[in-house]
Amino acid sequence: MQAVIFALAVLSLPLLIASAALGYTAAHGNGVLGTHVNVALIATMVVLLSHTITIFYFVGAGSAVERETEERGLDRLYLDEAKRFKKRLFPWALAATFLTMFTAMLGGGVHVGAVPPLVHHVLALLTLVSNGVALARVPGALIRNNRLLDEAAT
Repeated sequence: MQAVIFALAVLSLPLLIASAALGYTAAHGNGVLGTHVNVALIATMVVLLSHTITIFYFVGAGSAVERETEERGLDRLYLDEAKRFKKRLFPWALAATFLTMFTAMLGGGVHVGAVPPLVHHVLALLTLVSNGVALARVPGALIRNNRLLDEAAT
């Protein structure tokens, strides 16, 4: 599961960057809007899948640590550590998820003329930043989670 999480995280950001680049070239008349839309839809699905799987994985791992802590009478430091790195990851992952969805939806609004392009552009930049931070935190969280699970098991 960790390999899937890492692979999706590695794939997500380049897709978002490609989508943004295609969008800006299409907005200035140098690109094909259809290509931007197709890449943006793929990027959105991969990003949403990436963050959703990551969040559910860490929720499950946290539950396992909590169960082991209670059943085996382990130090609560294990549980506190699991909560600590989830608190660093989850707000960014959730923000990135929602910004990605809103950016995609409002992109459709720009396409039909119902939303000003500036709104979509600002959201696209916020989406890139939030996803960059969230995805940069995934490898460290996976490493800390593995250490925590190994320590709790021994």
